[in-house]
Amino acid sequence: MSELDWPLLVGLLTLLALAGRARPEALIAGAFVFFTIVWRMLAATVVDGSGPFWSSQLERYIGGDGGGAVYLFAWALTGLLVILPFAASGAPVSALAPARVTRGATLGDLAFWAAFLFLVALYGDMLQRGTIPLFEGMERYDYARNVAGPLHLWLFEYGGVVAFALGMFCVLGARMEARLDLRFIGLIGMLYVYAFLTGHRLSAFYVFFAYFLMPFSAIPLSARLGCPIASRLPARQLKLLSWPALAVAACAAATLVAVALLNSYLTVRAADEDAISKVIERIAVQPVEIWWPTWERTFTRAEDDQQLALRAMFEDPIDNTRNTGIQYLMWMLLGDSRTRELILTQGVMFAGGYPEVLFEIFGPHLGWAALVGLSLLYGLALRQIAYAVLRGQVLTALSGTYMLFTAGLLFIGGMLNWLVAWTFWLKFATFLGAVMIETWWLARFGAPLIPWTFSRRSVAAGAR
Repeated sequence: MSELDWPLLVGLLTLLALAGRARPEALIAGAFVFFTIVWRMLAATVVDGSGPFWSSQLERYIGGDGGGAVYLFAWALTGLLVILPFAASGAPVSALAPARVTRGATLGDLAFWAAFLFLVALYGDMLQRGTIPLFEGMERYDYARNVAGPLHLWLFEYGGVVAFALGMFCVLGARMEARLDLRFIGLIGMLYVYAFLTGHRLSAFYVFFAYFLMPFSAIPLSARLGCPIASRLPARQLKLLSWPALAVAACAAATLVAVALLNSYLTVRAADEDAISKVIERIAVQPVEIWWPTWERTFTRAEDDQQLALRAMFEDPIDNTRNTGIQYLMWMLLGDSRTRELILTQGVMFAGGYPEVLFEIFGPHLGWAALVGLSLLYGLALRQIAYAVLRGQVLTALSGTYMLFTAGLLFIGGMLNWLVAWTFWLKFATFLGAVMIETWWLARFGAPLIPWTFSRRSVAAGAR
């Protein structure tokens, strides 16, 4: 048991909270990462500060030896570095056009109907196939492998980008027409219900929520630039952004996730008599259990083999179509035969992986430099996307999110092999091209490249 972990946790979370209070747009834009930061810091403190705890996956005890302090510091540093780019001054307020009220079809209308028809087709495909995992007691991965159609597979391959697009058009309604487009909140609700019906648990809800929330960073950002979007909203919509309303929404989402988790462990896996303890282990132990073997191997015994790590992750992985970072960590712990059985036969991969992979590849010293560089780059990209939403630069926002949807897997699962995938660099080039073209267009013509309205009939927001 390490008695210093709890005060260290409080101190580091307080530091993150102060930084986030100064730049709330960074917390909202980086919700995908910050949720993980808080969760894993809490889990590591429980395991190390109250441990050791038994890990059934590793078949060994973890925690209680002080190793959690380095882990806490690594995650807190990651959060601070993601926030840091938002401290820089941004676009002049003159680049932000006044809100308009449109008397005709808009880009938001087009996006709504496209998304709505997709969801109708998605639900229709599920019903046509005659299997609803929630009612059949079927695992989500069995449904995806044996029953689901291409729409389902596409959604859970790119769900974060879809959720971001819904959130972006909701916010652009406020930016362009002085009202949140609440239709898109209804659509994200439909996504949540579909994920629930198809047996998903925490991860899908977390991804949908974090990426839907991401474009809302434009609202506090606009206030900092002197043109607050929130001040233009109707009073009834302002209530939706109040802390009580957000708390109710968070409780509803948490309840849905809790029901999904309990259904998975108590109904789908009813044969397991120790389901409750497995839920607890899933929440508190599994997200951080991989850290302790890395801590021992890299920091305490200095037995890390950086060449082996590079070869296993980038040259000769078990399955190069998936996350090779966690594959290497599993291979080091379980051996070749057991790891191949889990990954290739059962499709199982452990949680965690960051910051472990950085210290495995770069060692206990240069690993910190890699952490600093990658976290700053992620924060810079988030900042660019937040400004793009505020300016109405749809191509920049969508292409940047598509890129970060891949890069963000580093923080969630220790995935780095996207660095050697040509598709990632194509995404990066597309994002860079969108930034340059839309920035030039806005400076040259004073309006976004993709127009919001398809009609010339629009009036100032205050002239209704």
